Amino acid sequence: LGEDGKASDALEEALSLTRLKAEGPAEADVLPILAKVLARRGEHARAIEYARRAVQLAREIRYRSGEAESLQILGRNLHEVGQTEEAEQDLREALRIRQSIGTPSGEVRTRAALATVERDRGELREALAQAEAAVTLLGELRSRITNPDLRASFVDVQEDTYGIYLDILMRLHEQDRSAGHDAAALQTSERARARVLLEALIEARADIRQGVPPALLERERALQADMNKASARLSKALAREGAAEAAASARQELERKSDEYRLVQTRIRQESPRYAALTQPEPATVEQIRRDVLDDDTVLLEFYLGDDRSFLWALTRSALVSEALPGRATIEAIARRVHGLMTARQRTRVPAELRTADRQLETASAALSRLLLGGIVARLETDWKGKRLLIVTSGALAYIPFGALPSPVEGSARPLLRDHEIVFAPSASVLLAQRGESRPPPPSGTRVAVLADPVFEASDPRVHVRMAAPTTPAAPSVGLTRAVESLGHGFTRLPFSRAEAGAIAALVPRSSLLEATDFAASRSLVDKGALGDRRIVHFATHGLLDSGHPDLSGLVLSLVDEKGVAQDGFLRMQDIYNLRLPADLVVLSACQTALGREIRGEGLVGLTRGFMYAGARGVVASLWQVDDESTAELMKRFYRAMLKEKRRPADALRAAQLELSLNPRWAAPFYWAGFVLQGEWR
Repeated sequence: LGEDGKASDALEEALSLTRLKAEGPAEADVLPILAKVLARRGEHARAIEYARRAVQLAREIRYRSGEAESLQILGRNLHEVGQTEEAEQDLREALRIRQSIGTPSGEVRTRAALATVERDRGELREALAQAEAAVTLLGELRSRITNPDLRASFVDVQEDTYGIYLDILMRLHEQDRSAGHDAAALQTSERARARVLLEALIEARADIRQGVPPALLERERALQADMNKASARLSKALAREGAAEAAASARQELERKSDEYRLVQTRIRQESPRYAALTQPEPATVEQIRRDVLDDDTVLLEFYLGDDRSFLWALTRSALVSEALPGRATIEAIARRVHGLMTARQRTRVPAELRTADRQLETASAALSRLLLGGIVARLETDWKGKRLLIVTSGALAYIPFGALPSPVEGSARPLLRDHEIVFAPSASVLLAQRGESRPPPPSGTRVAVLADPVFEASDPRVHVRMAAPTTPAAPSVGLTRAVESLGHGFTRLPFSRAEAGAIAALVPRSSLLEATDFAASRSLVDKGALGDRRIVHFATHGLLDSGHPDLSGLVLSLVDEKGVAQDGFLRMQDIYNLRLPADLVVLSACQTALGREIRGEGLVGLTRGFMYAGARGVVASLWQVDDESTAELMKRFYRAMLKEKRRPADALRAAQLELSLNPRWAAPFYWAGFVLQGEWR
């Protein structure tokens, strides 16, 4: 939790107690943990002292795994203080013990540490051998884990192993630019990211429930029913005044059932013959990306943020350019500042404060653009000018709308969107997997579904029979946003979402349109499969972002019926995963729908990925709490460009954003830059 000082104090106290009680095994466990904490604080001399004591004690009590762990910690700290030869000896001894007692997870960590030592000694070939062995073993261990959450967490913990391997490959590339090490590094970057989503897309093609014990499937159905009941209780509580305690209780029950549901799904995978037969998907090679993902008008920009150095690979069908960038901390500090300044209008409406924020944004976004793209500025201004940019982000860069960044040309204020169509993807391998899916032939015409302006409260004027005394709805407030941070309070009507739905409907023939507003914008409509044959599906409502418990993130549809009776209106993440929605495009015209829980190696796990799993080729979603009125204006322009002018979604979004940015009222990036397209652009 970042409180190493308190941790070391507590561990020192625990160490004293183990000595008083002469508990050798307990002391042998506490000593290396204390050494780790001291190392994080930069106290390497004390860390070495404790690690040596831990090694000695582990040998005395013949605690082999403890000895290996302590030797590894000792080796790392000796390396930090420049005692490289002794560090290598200790790490090789730790590796020998790991292999002899069979602790492969520990072997991964020890090989990664050895690779770091050899790299810093300049022995890049030996470093590469150790890193390759670590990454290979890491993949084997990961393939044995059937729970997707645990798989993601496992890679999160071991992410540094990929980072070390990438850094070694790029150092080799810097020594010999013709040996193809940069291409190997890009492929490793693909291997390290969005693996859970890639595997989920492969799994979605197979009916893994065939051959599973019926009792387990029945338990899964029962838990789904229990979650629906808890969700209905939550809807009922949120639809009436003064029911915060009931809402909290329902939320807790929903969390418990959701956790149990995930465990049952893990057991289904373990018992499924079809799941066992599934092969682990291989990341796309550079040649596959060139041939099957890119076209002549597209440049892939893939970022990887490492602790010491980060990297950018720019790939086209004929060229691969790689650039070393500063470490994660430097890049993320600037990226978070840019995101904070872009969203200043969420926190203040004071004109003087906004003018200051806008000036600071110009400086910060220019610095970020030059930092990330300065190495390829000449190509962006010549060969690649006007080409589409397919961006695969890393870390805090997922929060940045690249289209709003200025050109990296020194002194330029021209946004990248002026010269480039911009699309995002979790990885190039995910795009390749999507394109490999067999899909039903598209229906004739552009069939569109619009769900907008749901009814959230029994006091809403649209309710014919009230369950409580009627209240006058508040007038629309300036700056009303489409976000709710959690399930702890009620929801305000979004008046401009109604006009947004009407503007879209006016562009679509009635025979091709499913328009569901008011009470019809309901979860039951989605559950009935009414969206399954639509090429475009548009949601204009509140978004729920629950980064602590991502399963509870979702969209809010009508929470009451025509008589004011509460109903389940939450379309949760798990519900989205269970949909069959082979749409060309899903538009989430709600707040922060492009965000989610950040997991190193996976990226942001949220609604966008849920809809991709359900079958959507592309998803338009938002990076922050978007303004209700400006969102409606943006969506009108977006759909006009897409449906009337017959532009592709990415091109249509770009045109709409550029048009809105020219309106003085909406010129700030906060109003027009928040929506991004993830996935297929064709």
